[in-house]
Amino acid sequence: VSPNPSQLFNDEINSSLNHKIHFSKTKLEELNISGNNFSKEEEKQLLVIFFSHFMFRNFDSNLIKTLVRLLRSLQIQKGSHLFNQGEQADAFYIIKSGTIRLTEEDSHSTKTIKKGQTFGEIALIPSITKRKYNAIAETDVCIYYLSKQDFLIALDDKQKMQLEFWQKFVDYAYKREDFRRAFNPRKAQPQHWYSVSIG
Repeated sequence: VSPNPSQLFNDEINSSLNHKIHFSKTKLEELNISGNNFSKEEEKQLLVIFFSHFMFRNFDSNLIKTLVRLLRSLQIQKGSHLFNQGEQADAFYIIKSGTIRLTEEDSHSTKTIKKGQTFGEIALIPSITKRKYNAIAETDVCIYYLSKQDFLIALDDKQKMQLEFWQKFVDYAYKREDFRRAFNPRKAQPQHWYSVSIG
């Protein structure tokens, strides 16, 4: 009997919840991990998002658990700009509550990102230095964010090689307007891991 993919996915998440981090003391101090006091359910939801995400899903459980612990929370008032097009790209975001509107000035395109969805992941790639769109709070918003600095420190050499693949992919995609338009932000669910977003 073939294993149930959903059950395998859930087993992987539950295993990660009980997985201890084995980074050296020096590495932990460098990352400044203090813990976020997430509930078990909240941590599980965040692990699902990371394990489902095209950019993180091939990382080992140890690293993904660390990335969840590195998340910080931010409150944004309705109408405020999280960032503007052309500003420094320095973090990846997950929406905990509320909605964010993304607007690209050159193409006049607009997308709305809601609870459980992610955006800005490409900012974690070293070669991406500037934001490609504006991010504006349509409502009061609570988000989690992972800084580029913490993310890059957490990677080992093998994981940095995996990141280099996405860097080459994105560098190629940005050179082709038709190719870039084919990728959109999406809700992070297991069945959507293959969908890619830019920015």
